[in-house]
Amino acid sequence: MKTSLFILLASVALFLTSCKLDEPFERDFSHYYSETSCANPWTLDSNNFINHSRIVSYLASQSIVVRDIRTLPAPDNFSTCQACTCASGRVIEINVSPADAIKLENLSVPAHQQWKAY
Repeated sequence: MKTSLFILLASVALFLTSCKLDEPFERDFSHYYSETSCANPWTLDSNNFINHSRIVSYLASQSIVVRDIRTLPAPDNFSTCQACTCASGRVIEINVSPADAIKLENLSVPAHQQWKAY
């Protein structure tokens, strides 16, 4: 009986010391960027892999680490204009840490180049 109780208490103590309850859970934050025809802070490429690497490189130069990135297609009813600052229809979604989300939202860029959190 004493052995079973000792094993139970030792197991509970081991479990409790292995949990780091003082560290808050960190979740990713999603941000979206509506690409323009030619006014992005990176050189636009129609190849998503190349485009994603350029975006990740640009954000790394701003000390922001991208955890995940993807391109969302333009909606079927999307229309654009010919100006450089007009939306291309492609929307970039990235996931970043909470600390990098703050940096991303505070980037000093024109209004059409801002990342938006949703």
